[in-house]
Amino acid sequence: MELKSLVFVLIAHLISAGLSKTVAAQKARNSNRWAVAGFLFGPLGLIAAVGMPDRHQIVYLRYLAEQQGYQPRHACGGGMPDRHQIVYLRYLAEQQGYQPRHACGGQKGETDA
Repeated sequence: MELKSLVFVLIAHLISAGLSKTVAAQKARNSNRWAVAGFLFGPLGLIAAVGMPDRHQIVYLRYLAEQQGYQPRHACGGGMPDRHQIVYLRYLAEQQGYQPRHACGGQKGETDA
């Protein structure tokens, strides 16, 4: 490999590591581990970090569901909810008027004034 391509790949992986760390922190995940994943795997690590569910949203959706009488399948509450539970939790949250946050932290439909 030429030196230019090696430097380009290194810079791309460093940028991916920084962005992965930022995204993971916003989603309440371990940002240091995601920074390492972003550095090792480059843009693929960043895509994986973006694809992870937001823990704040899951906790809030579960809270809303429990307020409406939702019972988890397991007595201990289980680990992370499966896809069907998430869909049901989102449905219950929308019934309560919940608006999901975007990555920038704003509400859906907000504009900068």
